[in-house]
Amino acid sequence: MSKSLLIYPYSSETSDILRNKSFRERYEVIHLCAFPGSGLERKDAGDVDRGGHIGIMVEEDYDIAIKDITDVLFSDYQNVKVKKEDIFEKIDKAYNLSKNVIMSKQLRKQYSNWKKEDVEEEYPILRWLKAIDKEKVEKLNGLGEMFDYKKLVFNEGIVEISTPLVGVVGTAQHTGKFHIQLQMVTELRRIGYKVSWIGSNWLCELFGGHEIPSFMTETNYNETEKILLLNRYVKYIETHEQPDIMIMGVPGGIMPCSKNITGDFGMLAYEMCQAAIPDLMILSVFFDEYQSNFFEEIKNCIKYRYSTKLSIVSICNRRIDWDEVKVINRNIVPYFTVGSHLVDTLIEKNKSQTNIELINLRNSADMNSISQNIIEELEDDHECIIF
Repeated sequence: MSKSLLIYPYSSETSDILRNKSFRERYEVIHLCAFPGSGLERKDAGDVDRGGHIGIMVEEDYDIAIKDITDVLFSDYQNVKVKKEDIFEKIDKAYNLSKNVIMSKQLRKQYSNWKKEDVEEEYPILRWLKAIDKEKVEKLNGLGEMFDYKKLVFNEGIVEISTPLVGVVGTAQHTGKFHIQLQMVTELRRIGYKVSWIGSNWLCELFGGHEIPSFMTETNYNETEKILLLNRYVKYIETHEQPDIMIMGVPGGIMPCSKNITGDFGMLAYEMCQAAIPDLMILSVFFDEYQSNFFEEIKNCIKYRYSTKLSIVSICNRRIDWDEVKVINRNIVPYFTVGSHLVDTLIEKNKSQTNIELINLRNSADMNSISQNIIEELEDDHECIIF
């Protein structure tokens, strides 16, 4: 039976997967449905991020779009004007029509709570911790103690990640981090490298990646425990997949946007990069008129905060709406989209001011060069990734 897909609600958050050829080839037909009133109806899917023509038209009538399709992908929505109940009702309808429903663990948990169903998440890392060292487990049990994975983790501290690791971070949300990761993973696999991917977006799981475990944002673990557990999670992936290279994307930003748009103050980025220190870092930033010393200053920030080298700065075609920032009372970064040619101009103006490679997120030639440039930088320190 041929497969067909509906993505709801369609937005710039899901445009990246549509630009991936291997993803599109999984389905004979792909439908896209945006929120009513989004302004996307009957427009090309590529208009949502001004990243180029995709060739699929956007709809706004969910009831029509869901007909005669096999799979429905529900994306995590950022539109605060839409009630969660409206999303949950559409998920309900998809299940009632016997569709294959695809959604993030977070959305599934919210939906299950709405349905008043119990959801228990199992982490393979916790099962693995119980088996990695039987002698220590037996010793603990021999003392009449119940096995405690936290105690085992604290006894050992940080374990080394020996596989080359590339971190992808951003100054804030919506800077195109997932686009960079997907591009890198696709290209590295194409040329023969075995890649393990911990993604900044749950959509990475559609490409064999691993979503960041939710214990990183749960309140029943303190910050030290989160770092140590994530360190074991990365080690678990390394041990079981034995990759040539690992990619780790970090959600959110490395710093507050303003006094009232703080994000998480860069806490998650710091914790993740303590759990697994990247060998190289790629930073994605908004388009803006940066001062001449910005890129050198941010390089030093990355060096001393995360103990790693900033290799590439990707500039996306989104610009923060600073007028909106002054009055906004929500912890969401307001932005608007600019033409890709403006990013090219900005790079040309600043590339002589720094030895960091500056690339345009929406320039295909720039994006295609990332993987090879990263490999060349890693080769001197990690012979293991050379075939």
